[in-house]
Amino acid sequence: VISYFQGSVFASSGLPTGAELKLLEPHRDQLPDRLFSQEFELPKGTGYGKDRRALIRARELLTEAGWHINRGRLVNTEGKPLEFEIMNYNSAFQRVLLPYTETLKRLGIKGNIRLMDSAQFIRRRRARDFEALIWPHDLLAPPTTHLRSYFHSWAANRGMMTYNITNIRHPTIDSLVESAERATSLTELTAATRAIDRVLQWNYYNILLNGVDKQRFLHWDKFGRPKREDLAVYGWPFVEGWWFDNDKASRLPTIDDSENATSAPQDQAG
Repeated sequence: VISYFQGSVFASSGLPTGAELKLLEPHRDQLPDRLFSQEFELPKGTGYGKDRRALIRARELLTEAGWHINRGRLVNTEGKPLEFEIMNYNSAFQRVLLPYTETLKRLGIKGNIRLMDSAQFIRRRRARDFEALIWPHDLLAPPTTHLRSYFHSWAANRGMMTYNITNIRHPTIDSLVESAERATSLTELTAATRAIDRVLQWNYYNILLNGVDKQRFLHWDKFGRPKREDLAVYGWPFVEGWWFDNDKASRLPTIDDSENATSAPQDQAG
């Protein structure tokens, strides 16, 4: 997962062209040069053991930034160690955070996981009183009005219960969000969201910890629609319905389903 709109037409890919480039060009002086000349990628690993290549590269970047190892701890020129607290409200996230903090430890960085109740978590999140926190990133499709709550400077003010967790205040992103809000066609909205995606990626606002590679859905296809659509009349609250289909059911593995083996309509909402 590398896109904020992964798995949709709103995710950026390749280099910016066409309408997307037209939106980004006026802000070139506020953006990294690589955004226009290099496709965004994240380091890839096998997912097993220690990714030595990634660790070595991380060590090189930290050294360039003035950090060095002293007695197993990563410290700056003043001898202050690099450590931070990761705020968390759900114990289920421990399985994601623990491997991450173990990787940080190999670099000499201490990541402290703090599990707290939801009330305290919400209070500190609203006040922006944290160093880091784990937060699921879910966006609706199409991403329209809620873009402002996630990425616009308006949503970065303390005391506001918005989703701009990283306090993004970027004039280019503000302009692109407003372009997305003014879009009158899918083409215009797609161009704006892909441009937003690129700016977010190249500014590294978030550390992507995990993502679902495959959709975890199973379906048992033994349903259909009646041949006579005038029979498909449903009363409130069922706006749609499922009809059992003997032909489809016969192609499924044989199981004891005698109670449902009927061509009569079933009162099931879909």
